[in-house]
Amino acid sequence: MAVANNPSTETIAQGDRRRSRIVYVIAYKALLYLILLLVLSVVEEVIVGLVHRRTSAASLAEFGGYKLPQTLVTSLIMLLILIPYLASRELNVALGEGRLWTLLFEHRDGRQSAGLAATARKSGPTNPSDHLPGNRFFDDGAPEGR
Repeated sequence: MAVANNPSTETIAQGDRRRSRIVYVIAYKALLYLILLLVLSVVEEVIVGLVHRRTSAASLAEFGGYKLPQTLVTSLIMLLILIPYLASRELNVALGEGRLWTLLFEHRDGRQSAGLAATARKSGPTNPSDHLPGNRFFDDGAPEGR
C-alpha cells in the first residue's frame, strides 16, 4: 500500500518526538513506565491473592490498605531509576546512535582534554543544544572562526 511507504507519515510519526524538548520526552516516558509499574503491581497482588484462595476484591482491599504506601514508595524509587536510564537512551538518540557512549568512554589524552576545557572556558556557558550534530561545537570541539 502506498501509505506505508509514504515519507510524510514517517515524518509525522517522528516529528512529534523531534519537536518536543528531550526533558519532556524523558518525563513523559518515565510517567508512562511508572503507570505501567503500578498497574503490574495491582495485577501481581490480585494473582497472589488468587493463589492464596482470596477473592480479587479482598486482595484489592488489602492492597489499598497497608500495602499502598509501600507500593507508592517502591514506585517512586523505580521512577528515580528510570529517569537516568531513559535520559541516556534519549540523549543517545539525539546525538546519534552510539555517539553518547563514544563521548563517555573514549580515551582522551591530557592535551586534548586541556584544549577542550580551555575552549569551554573561553566560550562561556553553553546551551545543551549547542552540542547537537551540525552545530559548530559538535564536530571538533572548537568554535568556527577561532
